[in-house]
Amino acid sequence: MVERSSQPCPGNENNKSYLFASRLIVMIASATVVVMFLSLAPDNLLNKRCGDCETYYVPIAKNLLAGQGLVTSNGRPALERPPGHALILATVIGIGRVFKLEQQKAVYIFNTLAISLSTLLLFSIARRYWGLMSSLIVAGLWGLSPFLLWFSNQPYSEIPFFLTLFGSVYSFLSATERPQPSLSMLILSASLLGVSMLIRPIAYGLVVVFIIVYWVSNHRHSHVHRFIVIGTVVLCIIAIVGSWIAFTHKKNSSFLRESSSMITRLSLIEGLTFGVRQKDYRQGINLTPEVKLFMEDMDEIFSNYDNLPNGKVLYGPGGEYDIQKPWNIVRIASNHLHQTPTTAIKFVLFKARRSWYGTDSNKNEKISAPLQIFYLSLIIPALVAGLFSKKTRSFVFLVAGITAYFWFMAIVNTPLVRFMIPTLGLLFTLVPGIWVILGPSIYRKLRHER
Repeated sequence: MVERSSQPCPGNENNKSYLFASRLIVMIASATVVVMFLSLAPDNLLNKRCGDCETYYVPIAKNLLAGQGLVTSNGRPALERPPGHALILATVIGIGRVFKLEQQKAVYIFNTLAISLSTLLLFSIARRYWGLMSSLIVAGLWGLSPFLLWFSNQPYSEIPFFLTLFGSVYSFLSATERPQPSLSMLILSASLLGVSMLIRPIAYGLVVVFIIVYWVSNHRHSHVHRFIVIGTVVLCIIAIVGSWIAFTHKKNSSFLRESSSMITRLSLIEGLTFGVRQKDYRQGINLTPEVKLFMEDMDEIFSNYDNLPNGKVLYGPGGEYDIQKPWNIVRIASNHLHQTPTTAIKFVLFKARRSWYGTDSNKNEKISAPLQIFYLSLIIPALVAGLFSKKTRSFVFLVAGITAYFWFMAIVNTPLVRFMIPTLGLLFTLVPGIWVILGPSIYRKLRHER
């Protein structure tokens, strides 16, 4: 079978002006969708809270503009999280002030531009493998996705993260899917990946995914070339992320360790108790008896260990399972799950499933779950189809690796769909494989059977 993607695109599709016009249309269409959403969406949707934005990122951005440095609203050094998103927000708010724009309008403009650029990047990634019309469908799937539009009204860190992550993937593919790796594109890819880590620290482990997938799936490059690629990526990321780590250690290394440990500890505890811990904005969720009992046991230990037999000795400061140390949180959960393997399986499967549709408030899940089922009904056969094509196989491995990484992080922490949205955009770029690769194969098989 000769795939369309393996041949030069016919007619006007290779014309530079035609491609430029196509990209411009993609950006304008995506921006139009965002503007319409922000104009027509109900107030209760547009005014939804963004806890991290209101209590952390925005105050830091304003303090930066006021010349007070990288500090929180109470004057504490903001060292526990990388500064990427706060710096971006400070730039957005600062430019807005120059043009006398309200903060909300400045955020709207930035989000609209960033979303349209992220759509263009996915379109460009898809164009590497599929025809123009198929790539436009990819852009439509992403630009019209309710999961994407959900982020458009607030200064969520996901918005610039989409842009830098997709840019890193596109640059990485441009650098490595050629006889000789391009050093300039590699540097660009690694730099964008480093910036992604400074925006959302969940991306720290992605460098391992990039390296493993590249080494395994690019045998056409010699060992020397592969070591050059890996070395370039690692050095660029060290230069970007390492400078931040060095800065924080110079400022206050003990505070950094304590605050980072606290964030990790709270994330792990939330991931073990979210189903039974009530919050003002959170609805209850249905749990199997085994999973509910396990979460209640975890909540009892982490919230009221003083009232448990030998609780202070086991879980208090200096105890064998001192809950102030993140690793002990893992040990406590592992010990309980090891005693009840059936509960362990149900708990992991529950979190794995919920990672694709769960929300922090447990609301709107009757909408998010069916929508994800629809998307996955396209993505799963597309993944299979991509593995059968030599041209797309390396890309499928990369996207699958990135997806597995974010899925793992969602399972370990709180299983929320927001963790999976960056991978959703990349998975959309595989969807045309259904009709480009599988379609002709099925057609030939049916003709042969006749």
